[in-house]
Amino acid sequence: MPLTYTQTQYSNISGSVVNNEVALDYSNLDFRPEIGDTIEVYNDTTKLTETTNYTLDTSNTDVILKVNTFTPGTTISVYRISKKDTRAIDFQNASVLTEADLDNSAFQTFHIAQEALDTAEQSITADADGTFDANNKRLKNVADPLNDQDAATKAWVNSNANVATVTTNIADVNHVAGQISPENNVGTVAGKIADVETVAHLEDGTTSTGAVSTVAGKAAEIGRLGTSAMATATTGHIPVLANVVEQTVNYTVTVANNDGNKFYIQGGEYGSATSNPALTLIRGYTYVFDTSDSSLLTPLSHPLVFKNGSTTLGSTDGVTTTGSLGTTGSKVTVVVSDSVTITRYSCSAHGDGMGNTITLRHDDFKEVADIASNVTTVAGIAGNVTTVAGIDSEVTTVAGDTTAINSIYTNISQVTTFADTYHPAGTTEPSGSNVGLGDLWFDTDANVLKVYGSSGWASASSSIATVASQNEFTASDGQGTGNKYFAINHDVGLELVFLNGVRLKRGSDYYCTNSNTSTTPISSGNAATFVRLETVPGSSDILSVMAFGQIANNLAVNTAGGTFTGGVTFEAGTTHNTGNNTFTMPTTRGTDSQVLTRTGSSGATTWSTTIQAPSITSVTTPASDNSINEDDNVTMTVNGSDFSNTMTVSLVDATSGATVSGHENLGIASFVNSAQITVNTVAATSNISNSNVKVKVDKSGLTATSPSISVSPDPTFSAPSSNGTTLATIFDSLVGNLEVVGSSGIVASSGSDAITYALDQTSTNANNTWQFNTSTGVVTSPTAGVYDVPSGTSYTEPFTVTATAGGDTTRTVNRTFNILVNKAPTGGDTGGTNNPANAYSIYQDGGVYYQVHRFTTVGTNTFTVSTPITADILVVAGGGGGGGAISRGAGGAGGLRWFTGQSLVAGSYTCEVGDGGANGGNTDRSGASGDNSRFLLSGTIDIIADGGGHGGGGYHNNYGGTPSDHSDYNNQGNGGHGGSGGGANYNANYGNGNVSGANPAEGNRGGSAVINVAYGGGGGGGAGGVGGDGTTTEGGAGGVGASNFLNQSSIAFTQAKTTAFLAAADAGEEVSSVRYIAGGGGGGLHTGGSAKAGGHGGGGDGGYGGSNAGANGTASTGGGGGGGTNNYAGGSGGSGIIILRFAIS
Repeated sequence: MPLTYTQTQYSNISGSVVNNEVALDYSNLDFRPEIGDTIEVYNDTTKLTETTNYTLDTSNTDVILKVNTFTPGTTISVYRISKKDTRAIDFQNASVLTEADLDNSAFQTFHIAQEALDTAEQSITADADGTFDANNKRLKNVADPLNDQDAATKAWVNSNANVATVTTNIADVNHVAGQISPENNVGTVAGKIADVETVAHLEDGTTSTGAVSTVAGKAAEIGRLGTSAMATATTGHIPVLANVVEQTVNYTVTVANNDGNKFYIQGGEYGSATSNPALTLIRGYTYVFDTSDSSLLTPLSHPLVFKNGSTTLGSTDGVTTTGSLGTTGSKVTVVVSDSVTITRYSCSAHGDGMGNTITLRHDDFKEVADIASNVTTVAGIAGNVTTVAGIDSEVTTVAGDTTAINSIYTNISQVTTFADTYHPAGTTEPSGSNVGLGDLWFDTDANVLKVYGSSGWASASSSIATVASQNEFTASDGQGTGNKYFAINHDVGLELVFLNGVRLKRGSDYYCTNSNTSTTPISSGNAATFVRLETVPGSSDILSVMAFGQIANNLAVNTAGGTFTGGVTFEAGTTHNTGNNTFTMPTTRGTDSQVLTRTGSSGATTWSTTIQAPSITSVTTPASDNSINEDDNVTMTVNGSDFSNTMTVSLVDATSGATVSGHENLGIASFVNSAQITVNTVAATSNISNSNVKVKVDKSGLTATSPSISVSPDPTFSAPSSNGTTLATIFDSLVGNLEVVGSSGIVASSGSDAITYALDQTSTNANNTWQFNTSTGVVTSPTAGVYDVPSGTSYTEPFTVTATAGGDTTRTVNRTFNILVNKAPTGGDTGGTNNPANAYSIYQDGGVYYQVHRFTTVGTNTFTVSTPITADILVVAGGGGGGGAISRGAGGAGGLRWFTGQSLVAGSYTCEVGDGGANGGNTDRSGASGDNSRFLLSGTIDIIADGGGHGGGGYHNNYGGTPSDHSDYNNQGNGGHGGSGGGANYNANYGNGNVSGANPAEGNRGGSAVINVAYGGGGGGGAGGVGGDGTTTEGGAGGVGASNFLNQSSIAFTQAKTTAFLAAADAGEEVSSVRYIAGGGGGGLHTGGSAKAGGHGGGGDGGYGGSNAGANGTASTGGGGGGGTNNYAGGSGGSGIIILRFAIS
């Protein structure tokens, strides 16, 4: 059929048959459903639905329109749509070529070309006079015009009645245009037009809308704003005005208790006294805070200070304190300069809880003074203001169309792209740097539309010599608003992309990808499957894409010869030359099961009977898993069809297909029949290193391969990696039935086969019978425990382990390894034997077994190490004693130090355990602080924990005593400093914790007391928390002990790990399944009440009722003693403890 092709249309079907079915013939469409052709029917532009509106009579090639399908006067169109996404015929190598397949393959290509040409011919084309003919069709979705020669839509012309006005005032419009780009000053002025008019009204008192002219009339006054008289840095009117408003603001400060003491400030922005208000201070101002009120001094001193962060500011920062606090004339003056930073005010004695934040800013006049240069700039453009005033009506018009102006400005790159792509028509070819691939130009001399390509300008029709497809996408129906990707198969560089009729440029407006998520552009000449826009289209935008694909070389046959692959079409009787093999196609077609064969050197061909290729369905071996061994010969049975006894047989790699070395020609051991043969491997002489292989047979060049066959190798050890490896170092103190070498220490494998192990320990110590798991390879200590090192410091246990794969005793491998047994360290509560209940205990943490030694005997102890170890060490000092009779301060806990990863070389280490401090006795005085504990190897390791501070005593009989006296047995009421501080008595000072400044801290401070002999004393600080404050009704709670430790690098030892560690040492106090140690004592109460509990971790309870003495801290916890009560002393501090652990397996 001809290449010129037009779809069938039926116009103006008679109205007399609208209620009847109508048959429309489509035989001229060459409709071929066998290659994927389909039929589409349209009523004017409305697509009809098959079965609903029409049916197809394929035998008569008719479309049967159903009743009431169309309206008289409309056009019914019938289209043939060819399959374009995939090929209808896919030829396979060595397949039989049939005429039908060759024809259908060509028909699909021919149909696609017809429809592409049909689409192109219905597009807008140029007439002989160089003008474009729209064929009496409307142009829709046309953008508003930009350039003088752009087409304008009816809507645009109707909406722009002011065009004449713009033309008359074109000079002013051009001036305004200069203010649109790049900063859109006109849009800014238009957006503020109401403000401009307001300024004019303030000047002349009018309400007219011509206010811009009024402003322009004041150009002289505006100009004065930029003169030196106004803006000179020090003498100008604006800076002088700014200096005039700088002033002094006065505030009055008092103190009152409102759920704790608070500053109350009145003055400035606060008309009444306000609790701890946030303040805003203005730079350049001076602020005076009157601190003369007695509430700032009595009963406690509350000095007012100002800070930058945590730093207290002084006179160099503009903060000056005058007079004596709480007396007449006392004040704090703050001068807020430009350089100072003030963030808050607070009480220097009680911290940031009294006070609030401060915000600094400039005065409004000062802000104006600081931008005097900008004012000068405004004065310098007074002429521009006058110009704007002269075209106020035009400005108003522009203000009404700011959306369109901004739209043009935003899309200026697209406007530029349009101008760069479509060159003006003429007789001279465009050239130069502004000409790029894909540009269009109409040659008026030749009356031809041309496209610029790699070879220069060429007729646009020559670009449509390829297979093409055209797609149209509407963003709101199918692709989705917000999507940038549009699916279409094409060759990059052979596509035309239009958005709302405007052609886009590849590389700036869009690019081509191979997925709907890729942002990697595909280069020209390569296939792509998606077009990706740089910007997301609007909900009603329409994207049109005409995409072309090059015709592949294998679809055309050159009779001059060449190499042809894939599906190739040959004409009957033609002669072709492929290298040295000339052949002539026969004039008849062969039958099924025949192949084309050359009959001589002349190239004549004939159809001959097909040689049937062999096939393999299965291979069986003697192995239960149907495998072959890597180093044993195996007889395989090969099953299939079309075997011959002359076939060659080989083994190939199952993945790559490469022949297995040494197995290139196995031969046929037995030819049973055409469906079965047997073959022998030769693995014994040439091992198979491949993991999976296939049997391959070759029959006269026709080959077949079997399913994959696994090769069973001998097992290999991944651990131990070599013979003689020491897999574990343990101690002779190790008890029985503990894991020594885990499953990760002995690992062998052989593909997916199960591995079993056997352990040979014939060369080990006769007193050790090691336990062994043959499935996992885990070695466990002898039931009776590991035999002691008889002499020296260690002995070695040698082993041989055998791994067997798949239960096959021929598939084994051996590996030797050692376990080193060292002499265990000694020392602890009872001096130690191999019974863990005496000197040490063993527990597991994170899969590792640890041996734990504890030292609780007060005084000097010794820990002896025979071979180097790495230990974690806990040192807790003795707790402080509570105060004496009448005294209520509680003792603080002993300091706690936790050091991990300490390398201990062979030698003896001193372990000094501190005793708890004594109470204050029957006198009104403080107790004694606890003794330090210490783990020491001179010159190498020295870990010291400080004793807990004593509880405070005295002071109520010595009012106004020495607040700095924290010595033992003092009568000043002060708690003692220490690892954790002691609680105070009678409003004296509590003792501080962490007295040595350790990092992390070894303890916390004690609690305060109430200023009355009958009230409660402060609780002692604990390793995990501060001591509680005494009140009028009860003593302060003891600070809680530590339930998780921080090591020397502040790395946490979790609560769960801490509890397990203390439990292994039988140390500390357990509360709700959590263990604590080093708790502070509870504060005492003079009379009445009940006992205040000591902190978890051994802290003693406080005395109460005038008859119940304070409790002692628990021994070996470092707990502080409880505070005393009337006539009864507090408790003594608990002694300290040292605990070590080191890994043993």
